[in-house]
Amino acid sequence: MDLYGVLGVSKEASREEIKKAYKSKAREHHPDAGGKTEDMSDVNMAYDVLSDDKKRKEYDATGEIGEIDKELAAMRQILFAIFEQVYLQGSGTLEDVSIKLIRNARQNTSQEEKELDKQIQKLKDGLEDIIEEPDPPLLRGFLEQHLAQAMNNREEIKVRVIVINKLEELLKSYKMKKRENKTVKMGGEESLSEIFKRMMNGNPYDL
Repeated sequence: MDLYGVLGVSKEASREEIKKAYKSKAREHHPDAGGKTEDMSDVNMAYDVLSDDKKRKEYDATGEIGEIDKELAAMRQILFAIFEQVYLQGSGTLEDVSIKLIRNARQNTSQEEKELDKQIQKLKDGLEDIIEEPDPPLLRGFLEQHLAQAMNNREEIKVRVIVINKLEELLKSYKMKKRENKTVKMGGEESLSEIFKRMMNGNPYDL
């Protein structure tokens, strides 16, 4: 992935130029503005690496992005979505928004995984079906190119699954005040771990 291309800046871009480009791309690709989640993830990853001098130097030298950086970028995206909905939009409490986003992220990832597996199998079948092909092997080239991209996307989904699980554990470590609910009056404190548990047990004041 060309991180500079993702942000639309040159390799000589200053930190301020990278920050400005990130804000612009974030507004453009944010899901709430009609953008795609994967594009927003790429923008976050690009900024996470290029805004850090050490990571940027390593990326410039190798052209590779570490798995930890991918995880941090994906985690940052979900955490920002939680922060935005809770503290900027006032869409709900931290616990409610966290549970909804984790649940949706897990469901969407599972669906994407199934669809991608079908695509990968179809591309593999297509390659196996070619017994003989004239020069240049255009069809084989198309199939191999898209298979490589699909396999790469499959690896990114694996990273996302890891991130969702890690983020869920992180959020469970918070302790929040209980709030009054239309169905059940709450008081005192309740950890997100307890909230996740009651949600899974189908509590009457489920989201």
